[in-house]
Amino acid sequence: MARLALGTVQFGLDYGLTNSFGKPDATAVASILETAFDNGITVMDTASAYGSAENVLGQNLPGDSSWARITSKLPPLLDASKSELRVTSSTISKAETAITQSLHRLNRQKIDALMTHRAFDLLCEGGDQLWSFMENLQQAGKVGRIGASVYSPEEADNLLNRYPIDIIQLPANLYDDRFVKSGVLERLHAAGVQVHARSLYLQGLLLTPPQKLQEQFVGIKEHHSHLFASIENFGLTSIVACLAPYINLEGIDYLVIGCQNKAQLEELIEAEKLSKQISTKISDNLRHNYALGNSNIINPSLWK
Repeated sequence: MARLALGTVQFGLDYGLTNSFGKPDATAVASILETAFDNGITVMDTASAYGSAENVLGQNLPGDSSWARITSKLPPLLDASKSELRVTSSTISKAETAITQSLHRLNRQKIDALMTHRAFDLLCEGGDQLWSFMENLQQAGKVGRIGASVYSPEEADNLLNRYPIDIIQLPANLYDDRFVKSGVLERLHAAGVQVHARSLYLQGLLLTPPQKLQEQFVGIKEHHSHLFASIENFGLTSIVACLAPYINLEGIDYLVIGCQNKAQLEELIEAEKLSKQISTKISDNLRHNYALGNSNIINPSLWK
């Protein structure tokens, strides 16, 4: 059964389709972290690309792993627009600078896991050099697990075939069940890879009532309405409906979910408890019947 991990992109950026609060201030962050501690949420997911998030964690957490374990990501290292299509010694220098800065911002000598922000950086020509660099960090005791954040089942399979990865972060939600349907989640589990699922709310889209959908999603309004009708028929809240199909799914170790304030985190913690009690039949119904194949919907980077 999966556990909650606290996503921290909201600590450093105005992030999320339905984010009406902006970045939480120092008092709000301290309250969120205290609530996480009190409820046994020990994994913090962050990245160097999340604005000031690493700084915020470094300023608010103890400089050791006494309770909080930090997972971070290297910044995107290659720029296709500049024809940077292979890893070179310059790429490794960027990575070295990035992890040094991350550890400094986080006030840590070691973090629990390090991933590349994009699978491409490991899968392109010369990616083996970057993997060796990450292995060296691991052997030097600066990072624990190493792996990548992925956006498609094909990326995960390619990584699994090429490297002895320890950890993968992937998207999973009621509209995006590609990793289950493709068998990739099962293959990752069989290989002993720790899996962190993100985008459970699809940046808040899956919590948005049909009548409040933004204009760009008008094409799925009928589908979205059917989903909300099912959620109501099952007697669930939308948050519980988003969590249940994945918190009870074998192969997922952590659900990475962020929040802007203590009240949101408390609501999430209560929803976690309820979601664990939802029957497999209901969970499977929600996961199987509402998935979409439209990348313009399930990939927020393509939203306009």
